[in-house]
Amino acid sequence: MDGGGGGGGFTDVELHAVTGPKRDDEDHDSQGAKTIDELFDERIGQANKAQLTQFALSSSAWFPAAFLTLTSVFTARVPEWTCASEGACEDVNTGELMELCDMDRELWKWIDPKASIVSEWDLVCAHEYKVQLADSIFFVGFFFGAGLLGQLADAKGRVYGLYLSTTLASIGVILAAASNGYWMYFFCMSLRGFGCGGLGVASYVLCTEVLGVKWRAVLGISTQYFWSAGIALMAGIAYTLPEWRQFAAFAGFSGVAYIALSFKYLMESPRWYLATGQTDKAQDVMVQLAKASSRSNTVKLPPLKQQRIAKGLNVTAVFPFPALRHRLIAMAYIFCITSLVYYGLSLNVGSLSGSIYMNTFISGIVEFPSHAFAQIAVDKLGRKMTLVLLMSIAAVGVLSSALFSGSMQVTVSMIGRFGIAGSFNMIYLYTTELFPTIVRSACLGTCSLAARLGGIIAPGIILAQAISPALPPIFLGAAAASACMVTLTLPETQGVVIEESLAGAARQNMGQRGVGASARDIGFTRLIEEVDDDASIFSHESERL
Repeated sequence: MDGGGGGGGFTDVELHAVTGPKRDDEDHDSQGAKTIDELFDERIGQANKAQLTQFALSSSAWFPAAFLTLTSVFTARVPEWTCASEGACEDVNTGELMELCDMDRELWKWIDPKASIVSEWDLVCAHEYKVQLADSIFFVGFFFGAGLLGQLADAKGRVYGLYLSTTLASIGVILAAASNGYWMYFFCMSLRGFGCGGLGVASYVLCTEVLGVKWRAVLGISTQYFWSAGIALMAGIAYTLPEWRQFAAFAGFSGVAYIALSFKYLMESPRWYLATGQTDKAQDVMVQLAKASSRSNTVKLPPLKQQRIAKGLNVTAVFPFPALRHRLIAMAYIFCITSLVYYGLSLNVGSLSGSIYMNTFISGIVEFPSHAFAQIAVDKLGRKMTLVLLMSIAAVGVLSSALFSGSMQVTVSMIGRFGIAGSFNMIYLYTTELFPTIVRSACLGTCSLAARLGGIIAPGIILAQAISPALPPIFLGAAAASACMVTLTLPETQGVVIEESLAGAARQNMGQRGVGASARDIGFTRLIEEVDDDASIFSHESERL
């Protein structure tokens, strides 16, 4: 379910049918019982008013998630400075304005010392590394939070995991806003990252588990629009709260506000209740959902059919098969680079020409058409070519931003943002189609771990701007280009029904579509229906956070 799924041990794979021998009394007790998906299909609906309300409530968590995850874009920005007195910053020999780090500290001053942690604690020149260090510790916390809090959401419930993650991230940011020095702020960032690591996982799973199969794919991927809207909204709020402590406090309390406003109305996942043996509670939730499709306040549903848990293999099971091993290594690299470039661009937005507020707003808006394009292109162009195209756009856009300045620099950088956001959107789908069910979740978990490593590395790439402002986009663009080249070594999976055995999947010619299958026959929604036996797979989509 979480980023740690690719580690040791086994991975649970949910099966939506009860198989194997039964006792006579079990046959009697289960007579007329229905699975959750059967009830959605036959009695409740795929996405009725109550289901969409629950979807909206859980997806709304992505608004505070954007604030909490990208807080440092504004709290760690480099604000404007000026000379302490007229002519104090000029070179006595040439009369030209000196670089900040070439001057004595008393010769210049911050226009607003409280604008960011950089101005309040003078994190420039020899201390500039501390800004990126705080961002890196955030992603280290994210790394562990995605695994541990994801497991906690499996054990204690989706709502519990969502609210605990939001609370921890909010506390981290609120404490950071009250910190009396850099190192307190530094450790608060690790708590913030830990909470953010579990927030998206729980939110995504909760919002999709109340939906029927036919809508789970489309609406599940649509949660990314909430994230993008949160980025755009965050820019406007940061503009009205220019002091970093004010903005950080707002970001923290946005999480608290989400919990307070949704607590009374957000229901636990019926799938989680059923998976943990709480059949009565699962039935109660299903009845509440069914009332939206009934004219009567009294709804009686058939009993729920218990689900059986099968065990998936450890990720090491693919290593003896060269074809599968190559796919795993290639996709792990692509995940790492995608995360590296996405967060690198997010953290580097302050270095672009123009207003950091407007640039952040545009970067959020740009993601809307990017998500829509990715959703359409995966079925029209295929998975491989869509990823190659989007990665190429990202590489060209980011590399070009090193060559331009002014509005043109912002334009090409946003083109790069379009490409990498779309790539992040569809690599999860592509990965699930490259591996058979028995190792699918474990392989995706391993790739998600690689993505977290990319996030940890990203702040170090941004630090290279101390040498030259052109270096970060050059590094990020080259990384995107390398991921594009690696993608070319992978097979196309659209329309291919992969063999379920490891040996069969390794031998399979994935360059050809299955017999009688076409892009229209087996598209994104169809895939979800076919692999719905592992409902946890697409929860990894939430780990972009």
